[in-house]
Amino acid sequence: TARTEKDYFSAKTPCRQGSGKTPVISETEDVELWSSPFPEVDVKAASDVVKVSQPLLTKTTKDPLAPKTAKAKPVGKEIVPRGPIIKETICNPVDEQTRQTILENIQPPLSQYDGYYKQSSRDYGKSVEIHKFTKAMAKVTKNGNEKTATNLAMPPILRFEGADKEYTVKRELGKGAYAPVYLVEGTSAEEEECDDCDDEPVRMGKGRFGLKRHRLEAIKMEDPPTAWEFYIMRQAKRRLGVSRAAESVIHAYEMHIFRDEGYLIEEFRDQGTLLDLVNIARADINGGGVMDEQVVMFFAVELLRTVEALHAKGLIHGDLKADNVLVRFDVPPSDTTWSAQYARDGTNGWAAKGLALIDFGRGIDMKA
Repeated sequence: TARTEKDYFSAKTPCRQGSGKTPVISETEDVELWSSPFPEVDVKAASDVVKVSQPLLTKTTKDPLAPKTAKAKPVGKEIVPRGPIIKETICNPVDEQTRQTILENIQPPLSQYDGYYKQSSRDYGKSVEIHKFTKAMAKVTKNGNEKTATNLAMPPILRFEGADKEYTVKRELGKGAYAPVYLVEGTSAEEEECDDCDDEPVRMGKGRFGLKRHRLEAIKMEDPPTAWEFYIMRQAKRRLGVSRAAESVIHAYEMHIFRDEGYLIEEFRDQGTLLDLVNIARADINGGGVMDEQVVMFFAVELLRTVEALHAKGLIHGDLKADNVLVRFDVPPSDTTWSAQYARDGTNGWAAKGLALIDFGRGIDMKA
């Protein structure tokens, strides 16, 4: 019956009439089901049509009854600047202002680095207490005086907001030209409650699934405080990835920045430096007072391999010397037998033997 009405095929669907209001239909009119709009069709030709194909439904097809909404403008991704941050062709890479400019413009920013905490609005004020304690400890170690040991004050305990651990200062490890380094013992509330928990909840990046940290660690106290060394060490680990060269750079776990001082928490290795090794060899009169030539060659190869890998990633240590290179004689994995024949590719247990670079305070990021 619809085909007898010429106006039917040219009429718009009810939902699109007027301003979207529901049309009023009188009781005398035939009520037809709403359908999709069709193009104008000749009535005579339409009578011969047996089947009318429906429009294909696609993902963009919408319900004709749905109210029209304004399309939201796509939010563009934040444009990350590429290329060097310092544009001058000649500059001083260890200048504080140059470093500060780099730290303020790096992407992602330092605030997004895991383990970075900045509270530059307040002082921490622990340097005098730590220095006093470690000085007294050095006297006890040197003299072995029980009376001095009895009068020794309680060791300073460092607690940092946001950190999982608290650190008890044990002794001074070394004092370079820029900052002293202390041996600390780290403990956390979780460790005290459960030293050997098999029922520990699984947390990615934490506990058994996180970076393996040890009870004894090193803290470098910097005055004035700066995050530069923390940044360089993290960049070294990130750019080197999973590689032998990455194992030759110590870990930087945390960086705490205050208004008066900064605390860099690092991996501690107890096997000494290359300088210690040289001094031991010099003191050995029976050995001729020199290091064995093959040992020297081994450490030279390890040092060159590590430095070349850093340079290939645009990083320069800037302060290489014997007392900034730690000996790294780790125990090979249990399923690996350490061969007496040297393997340059690190197989047969040789990947666990080498060195570890420390003190990146004068490091240079060539990409910046």
